[in-house]
Amino acid sequence: MTYDTPSHLPTGSEDTGFSTFDQSSIRDLRHQVADAVGAAGFDSVRSDDFTLAVNEAMNNSVFHGGGSGEIAFWSEGDTFLCEVRDHGHIDDPLAGTVPPTREQVGGRGLWIMNHLCDLVQIRPTSDGQVVRLHLYS
Repeated sequence: MTYDTPSHLPTGSEDTGFSTFDQSSIRDLRHQVADAVGAAGFDSVRSDDFTLAVNEAMNNSVFHGGGSGEIAFWSEGDTFLCEVRDHGHIDDPLAGTVPPTREQVGGRGLWIMNHLCDLVQIRPTSDGQVVRLHLYS
């Protein structure tokens, strides 16, 4: 996969490498994220919440973004970040900010991300989108 980094979303750390994922690799990547967040000094509650948000982002990529995606995660100072890229497109500018209804099937992933992370950024690319999750200490 090839993605353009949007000019209005700063690039990640120089050391940040992206890993390609699909449904079969989400579990292993989720464990890697949890380990990295813990190693960055976040407590288990914050680590668990952030890891769940990352899991939601990866599942959205698989189910709505073409069946696979790319992920990178890193620390910058007191912030832990995760970026998920895929070939999906989010058309609703309020996606994830309006509560889902009880009757609604699906549509909770972005809502969950917005409640478990300190900041969620969603940006279009020339061939998909980028979702960046932030966790501040």
